[in-house]
Amino acid sequence: MNKKNVIVFSLIIVLFSFILVLGLVSAYRGDVMQTGPNYDPEIHNEIQQAIENNDYQKWSLLISSKNNNSKILEYVNKDNFDLFSAAYLEAKNGNYQELIDFRESIGLGLGNKYRQNNLSYRQNHFNKSNNN
Repeated sequence: MNKKNVIVFSLIIVLFSFILVLGLVSAYRGDVMQTGPNYDPEIHNEIQQAIENNDYQKWSLLISSKNNNSKILEYVNKDNFDLFSAAYLEAKNGNYQELIDFRESIGLGLGNKYRQNNLSYRQNHFNKSNNN
């Protein structure tokens, strides 16, 4: 093998290895059918049960205990949990529009196009709910 072939072969191996590692590391990201590295089926089932029972206290305790830097507790609170629960259950049954509407009502899923409106909504919403 000459030097050129060795270099080309080495680059192919490095590229293939990079693609393989990248695929393994991010396999679950963005795919709701894949579970992440911190997935715990028992916790998942308990969270689902809390949502189905409209039990905010249990749900928030379980979410807090996961310690995964989730920001969901900044958006879903005691005042809107019943709406979240209903929207989640509708989505679970295939009706995603209610969940989309709920997300938009709390300032999620609006993208950068509405960034200023999203920020204003959150500031106003949380200032009101924190003063109660």
